Amino acid sequence: MLAKLCFLILSVGAIGLVVLSLRQQRMETYHEMAVTQRELASMDRKVQFFQSQVAQREVPGNVTRLAAGLGELRSIGVDDKIFRPGGYGMPDTAVADGTPARRRAVEVNQPR
Repeated sequence: MLAKLCFLILSVGAIGLVVLSLRQQRMETYHEMAVTQRELASMDRKVQFFQSQVAQREVPGNVTRLAAGLGELRSIGVDDKIFRPGGYGMPDTAVADGTPARRRAVEVNQPR
């Protein structure tokens, strides 16, 4: 009986230590998240400050003059075919009411 009692006390103590350990890990994780959020907020404030500095120093005329000096400006990372009717990203639905059946009917009836 004494052995069972000792085993029970040790088991409860071990379970208590595991629960406290998990709680401590969770608290450390919350602390790290709070620190990271504060750092992100600080970086956001710095970005806004620098954006306002750039906006104060540049006037729209200078920006358009600089952009004209660069030549044709294109977006990067996006293929133009995606946004053109008939491109591989978007079907050509500009015919009649735009339904696929109507589009096929118009294409079939067009003279070649």
